[in-house]
Amino acid sequence: MNRNKLSFESENLVADYISFNLEGLMDPEIITHCLSKHFTPHVTIDNVPKIAYHGFKKKHKVFVRQYTESKGYWVETQIIFSEKEAAYFYKLIKTQNFDWKILRVDQHNLSLGRIDLCFSRPNNLNHTSKSFDEFLVNLRSQIQNHTNTRHIRLQDFPNGKILKVNRRKNSVHYRVYQKDQSVRFELELKHRQTKLVQDYLFNNQLDVFEYELVIQYFKYSERVLCLDYGYSDWIVDFKRIYQQVNLTYPSLVTSYIGNQINTQEKEERLFHLLQFLSFIKSLELNLRKDSKKLSIKKQSYYGLKFPLSKFVEFTGIRILKDSQRKNLLLYFKKLLIIIY
Repeated sequence: MNRNKLSFESENLVADYISFNLEGLMDPEIITHCLSKHFTPHVTIDNVPKIAYHGFKKKHKVFVRQYTESKGYWVETQIIFSEKEAAYFYKLIKTQNFDWKILRVDQHNLSLGRIDLCFSRPNNLNHTSKSFDEFLVNLRSQIQNHTNTRHIRLQDFPNGKILKVNRRKNSVHYRVYQKDQSVRFELELKHRQTKLVQDYLFNNQLDVFEYELVIQYFKYSERVLCLDYGYSDWIVDFKRIYQQVNLTYPSLVTSYIGNQINTQEKEERLFHLLQFLSFIKSLELNLRKDSKKLSIKKQSYYGLKFPLSKFVEFTGIRILKDSQRKNLLLYFKKLLIIIY
């Protein structure tokens, strides 16, 4: 297996939940009839069960939730694939056996509502309920002491304890619990996080889609997990391999440039962004010590300061004439266009 190409399969990740939002659709039967080719639809309208499709029974199910203005909701339809249904649905996408036109009804706005990624670590001989509970307790303490996350819950359920990081309504929610002789680590993404990657999914750029999500999954897992416990050995293994092969974004964007960058101006803008990111990386800044945290519209940003002379030295830009100074200002102007 080629570890230079990160994917769900290469890192043993499973899409455990996938949902879509379709705004403005008044009649859910339009969607359910099309989905019945692969799934048995289960429909609710304003949380009341409706429409039975006994004649269309398939092995896999899809849940369609319709919300209308009568209950004060937005007019919206949710299409939900959960657990094994999500894995089957994503397999249809990867094998090009699913037509996105099914969900693009009358130009209604379609968006990726939520996706859950899950890694299951099989329990070994050192595992006990006591050792796992100790892991969760220490994990909670680490998150409280070393991150800005304040909503952390350790709950008891019939099958054991579960640790939940962040509120369910947040764009990122993380869970750790036991299931079927393994420990499951689940990352739930919504809102802004799904909007960042949904175009890759809808355009069947699945290599980019999976790469982006794999990186996000492991970065967040590394941030919240105690790496000195055996339950986190898979994170340590990923870090080691990641550093050895020196995975970088330029290798990722090669195919993207070929497909999407069709003018010299766009290519220059993308080059400026990659060049600037390389420069920031070369500074080896400490995010906590060398930056100022800002909160804008409930989103966290970090302000970094650096001498302009270092950037000029890094890029090789020469500032000898007024025209060259203007070119430097234009460089940052184009960079801002990309970011915003």
